[in-house]
Amino acid sequence: MNGDRLDHIPSDFIRTQVAHLLRRFAISYRRTGDTIEYFITSRRTGHRVSYAIVFLQDRDAHCLHISKFFPELIRRENSKYLSAACFFLLVQHFAQHATPDVDHQISLKAQSRIFDAFYSRLKDFEFEIWKDRGGETVEYRSGYTPLAVDTAMIREAA
Repeated sequence: MNGDRLDHIPSDFIRTQVAHLLRRFAISYRRTGDTIEYFITSRRTGHRVSYAIVFLQDRDAHCLHISKFFPELIRRENSKYLSAACFFLLVQHFAQHATPDVDHQISLKAQSRIFDAFYSRLKDFEFEIWKDRGGETVEYRSGYTPLAVDTAMIREAA
């Protein structure tokens, strides 16, 4: 992994974890309109690890919406922070492919226990409750800073 591709990531921790992620896994995507589906593949085995990562541009809300984010990386050996690195990198990639009317906001729906265990711990985002209609699932929103991160290593799927 060429280090200069990641130089614009301000956090040393995330930069290190993204480099670790990219050494072990290849990331590809398929775009359909305003939706991008991401795939993670093990470099060692060539097998797909994840099939459930979907981001979409919500034109009505002027934000990026994380429709599905289940990278399945936690099930891999020595992968404690790779899901956080993956989330950061994919937000940057998707932001580079969004139309300019996005307000640098991301939204997602999650159960409170999942939010507390994962999303609330992401230091590069400041999620707040956006919509709480009762029940187990809450909608969250956070700003993000688009960075000049080279995401060319994320290839379009064949």
